[in-house]
Amino acid sequence: MIFLIQSGRQIFMDESKRYIFWKEQFEEVFGGENIDPRELYEKALPCFYEKYDLKEKKDISVIGTTRQGGFPDLPESKNWPVENGKAMSFLAQINLGELEPDFAPYLPAQGWLYFFMGEFQNWVSIPHRILYFDGPVSQLKQTSPPEDSTPPEKIYKSYAISYLPGFTLYGKELDIILDKYFSSGDYPENIFDYFQGETGRVGGHPMSFQNYSEHNAYLALNSFDLLVEYGISSKMMEHRILRQGLEEKEPEKVHFLRTEVYPVMDKYQKNFDFHKKEMQAVRPLFVLSSDGDEMYWGDLGFLQFFIHENDLAARRFDRTCCGVIST
Repeated sequence: MIFLIQSGRQIFMDESKRYIFWKEQFEEVFGGENIDPRELYEKALPCFYEKYDLKEKKDISVIGTTRQGGFPDLPESKNWPVENGKAMSFLAQINLGELEPDFAPYLPAQGWLYFFMGEFQNWVSIPHRILYFDGPVSQLKQTSPPEDSTPPEKIYKSYAISYLPGFTLYGKELDIILDKYFSSGDYPENIFDYFQGETGRVGGHPMSFQNYSEHNAYLALNSFDLLVEYGISSKMMEHRILRQGLEEKEPEKVHFLRTEVYPVMDKYQKNFDFHKKEMQAVRPLFVLSSDGDEMYWGDLGFLQFFIHENDLAARRFDRTCCGVIST
């Protein structure tokens, strides 16, 4: 049995059905291999992988249905987010009630999540807003950007989306498993399709080609933004300054580093073990893939919305980070 906290009370859930589903997927990938399915299951996270319904008869005009782009279905209590007088671009709304019940217990069991994005200059910390509403669908109505604001940068084409249950295995841990049981390059070809699918998803592990996306998200969430650009070690930076002769070439930059950046680095290093542990609790709430049409995140990369597991349990969707991961 596992439990989560929801609305101040504990809800106990039987994980037997989830494990049966895992076992089926495990057999598809590792059938015939001498691997204990429990070993991997303990490291896996349940999630929902996107499935575009472009050719299916799913009416995207139905109020409250899960979709990408177009216009959101908002209650009167929620306003279309505006930043500096300009409406943010609407990306997607997720009807949590359409997801497989109880499959990913760390997510809200019902309600709607709405994702908006503002204009941005870098890929690490993108202006955004996430709204959450858990009232009745009768209070929703299709909403246009506020008339007293500048129109959003883009009104994206609307697609119907469904999400199917699945699992993710984190990149580093998956590499350890593969090295333990398989010789180099001799592992099942479909393992990444099942457990690290390069598609959009709700929940799961980070989409992290180089294992840096959750690291940068943690720094941005905890007011360590400067460290995303300059690193986390003042000793290493000082060595670089001396090695490259930056004190003579860029004296103003060196002064900024020593007076503004180094104190932040030293503060982070002072509690390094704590930050390292807390970083593991930062996970993607929503991953939006490039669609090859209008939404391009870098070189056909992914837009990720991160949240700490404690904030997710408390429904603190105001404490999130948004960034792009791309090759």
